[in-house]
Amino acid sequence: MYDELETRLGWIAGDLRAGGTSLRMTVRQFIALIGAKGRGYRKVNLLRGALARHGLKTMPDFATADIDSPIAFVSISDGRRVTPTDTGTRVGFEVPAGHACGRGIGGSAARSSSTSAEVPAVPESEDIWVAIDFETATGSPDSACALGVAVIENGRVVSSGSWLIKPPGNDFSSWNIRVHGIRPEDTSYSPDYADLYPSILDLLEDRFVLAHWASFDMSVLRSVHAYYGIPLPNLRYACSCLMARRAFPTLPNHKLPTVCDHCGILLEHHHDAAADAVACAEVALHCRRTTGTRSLHEAVQLLVDGPRRL
Repeated sequence: MYDELETRLGWIAGDLRAGGTSLRMTVRQFIALIGAKGRGYRKVNLLRGALARHGLKTMPDFATADIDSPIAFVSISDGRRVTPTDTGTRVGFEVPAGHACGRGIGGSAARSSSTSAEVPAVPESEDIWVAIDFETATGSPDSACALGVAVIENGRVVSSGSWLIKPPGNDFSSWNIRVHGIRPEDTSYSPDYADLYPSILDLLEDRFVLAHWASFDMSVLRSVHAYYGIPLPNLRYACSCLMARRAFPTLPNHKLPTVCDHCGILLEHHHDAAADAVACAEVALHCRRTTGTRSLHEAVQLLVDGPRRL
């Protein structure tokens, strides 16, 4: 089965080196080359390793694009690419049709009216939040190795996804590996945070952000920006854990799995960055419904006295 993957990628790489075009496929067809139906960390790492061996990557990233989206193969050495045949197909995260990047918390206009192929769009609306979750490679807060996001629009999650991040030195502690399962080989070919940041800027700049135990995620955000010398984004944030403490005071604790279990929220893979970001978003929305408030902004104001500045 893996021989088929290596053979197919060899053909693609050869065609690109010869200046020709190559075969197109969807993400679903690509992961099926190893008999996979889904994209866990192990499967993604295996496919990334195979692509790297042949000097290839995909555009958009197969790990974050919609599973039925077309992907293009890019030769890392010369940048030559194969364009997907269906240029009208939305690639990247699933976002309701017709939405574009809109106005954020500062009221600033969006940079573009189009949706990035690899980043969830933040649509124009009145009650928009972006839930985030960082995983770290070591005990140091500047060692981000994964980022998950979930975009909330008017009471529902409209898009989600995650990125693997190469931490400084690609160093990992055994303890952190046991927690989230991400290993150095998983991030060997991933961008570091400085390279990733331009792709995620629109998710953070002038946004309202949620995180479960936000003091941790905001500490990671501050630390990676300090490490790479990147100015902090202008955002305001709220903690879904603190919201849950006020909304559900009788729970034995307010860890994400506990709150999800209480609220009937499915959390199959705790410490998967995307899964945790979606769960954080759903917890905040459940708090909103519990309080009977008209918007997530009102719920945040009621439960935690409004969002804080980073």
